[in-house]
Amino acid sequence: MTGVVVGCSLLLSAASEPVPDILAAAATLSHDGIVNIRPDAPGAFTVAIANVGAAAPITASADAGDLPVAVSMCPTDAATGTCLATAAPSVTRDLAAGATSTFTVFATTSGAFPFDPAAHRITVRFKDTSGVTRGLTSVAVRDLSTSRPPKAEPPD
Repeated sequence: MTGVVVGCSLLLSAASEPVPDILAAAATLSHDGIVNIRPDAPGAFTVAIANVGAAAPITASADAGDLPVAVSMCPTDAATGTCLATAAPSVTRDLAAGATSTFTVFATTSGAFPFDPAAHRITVRFKDTSGVTRGLTSVAVRDLSTSRPPKAEPPD
């Protein structure tokens, strides 16, 4: 059986006036919710969002917590996946009510870390102009330099 591993987070926020409400979903190249990175090549994954609340500017940012991983992102053309701007630590988009947007997140490692999908994650947050998180999603991150099986030595 094949399928997609999906993580789920529930985020509640409230306001006395209409606010943006961001639904976010991430997709990895391996279709398993894990972005794989190597010391010689960045990993990447995509995020799609829908604003089911009020129109507002939304700032997207990604972080890997205390892992030795640098993260940047760019807004993308949903049809082609092409970056619309240079990758940066955060991206701000004006989102109308009912609007959608897509992003690509890039991750590079500067040090080894063990594979722990529950604890080692890249989180993408979507904040309004007041700095309140209005949506988020995350993926597990795996450093392939520490996850590869050892190479078999040729026989003598």
